[in-house]
Amino acid sequence: RFNEDNCHGQRKFCNNWRSGNAVDYRLGLIARIGLGRVEALEANNEPAKWDIDELKAIRDYYRKKLKELKTKVE
Repeated sequence: RFNEDNCHGQRKFCNNWRSGNAVDYRLGLIARIGLGRVEALEANNEPAKWDIDELKAIRDYYRKKLKELKTKVE
C-alpha cells in the first residue's frame, strides 16, 4: 500500500470502462520501473500489519515529501 512503485495515475476511461486496462497498464509499468520491480509488486500479497509508531513514521515521511514538493513549486 505504501510502496511508491504502486502509485501511478490512469485515465478515467481505462480505469472505469476497460477494467483497468491491465495488460497495457502492466506493459507500461514495466517500461517505467522495470520487470523486476513489477514482479516484486505482484509477488507481495501478504497483508501488512503496522503498529501505531510505524504508521506515524510513514505519515511524517510523506508529509515531509509533500512539503518539499510544495516549496519546489512556489
